[in-house]
Amino acid sequence: MEIKKPSAEGLKKAFALFLVAYITVSFILLVWSLGGELGRVISGMHLPGILGASMASVTFILLDSLRFSILSRGLGNQLGLWYSLEIILSGFILAVTTPFGSGGLPYQVWLLRRKGYSIPMAVALIMLRGLVLFIPYVLMLPVVYRHMSAGVLRWIFYYAVGIAVVVMLLIILRKDIRGAMARIRIGDFFLAVLISFPAQVAYLSILFFVFASLDIPADYMETLSTQLILQLTTYFSPSPGGVGIAEAISAFVLSSGMDKSHVGMAIILWRFFSAYLFAILGFFVVMKRLSRL
Repeated sequence: MEIKKPSAEGLKKAFALFLVAYITVSFILLVWSLGGELGRVISGMHLPGILGASMASVTFILLDSLRFSILSRGLGNQLGLWYSLEIILSGFILAVTTPFGSGGLPYQVWLLRRKGYSIPMAVALIMLRGLVLFIPYVLMLPVVYRHMSAGVLRWIFYYAVGIAVVVMLLIILRKDIRGAMARIRIGDFFLAVLISFPAQVAYLSILFFVFASLDIPADYMETLSTQLILQLTTYFSPSPGGVGIAEAISAFVLSSGMDKSHVGMAIILWRFFSAYLFAILGFFVVMKRLSRL
């Protein structure tokens, strides 16, 4: 693995392309779903729902940073909460600016190397985060499955989970990575798993609050399950950060269950609070880091 920091100019260009893609996709969604009803939908939005989505996002990212710090402690080299937050936010911006989200890992490893981590230990720590993130998802599968009535959705779901498992195994089965992961203290690992449950529940609640902001009647558990299905489809997407593909699949999934005039705005808000907000914050975090070097 080649470990190097991104150039500031290269990141700025990638970020500009991301913004263009994000704005273009959002515009297409609004034109397709709203037509001349944009003013009505925006004026009818409810602030408590927006605040709820914001709080769910903040809760998730802070708990994510906490569990990352705890996992690092389990490997014998604890990172502070804010440095953990920098690593996670950096991963978001580099994921949405590179195909298959591949750009985040090398930079995150580079950051961990600055704290004394070897490459195998750095990759192991990042993969441990992915592992404890997926444990709640796996345990939710029986609930999620009951809400997948369409056969196509089940294939999408199985595809996303299958790809995730294959990629995880390809890395974990490497001898050096497996050896590093075996060193984690079991108590810290289980504590990180426990933190993952409220972290991922908060994350999967974003769509429910988005629906509430648009006054869309929704069952909480059904909405949570729907977001999990949608989220899994964005992993390992060939487009940077799943931009465009995630919105298209979301439109397909949501358009069958709600008024078309709300679909575009619901997808835009959901993607903003679940991915693009973190990517935008990550851009400034990475730029700040690069300015110090």
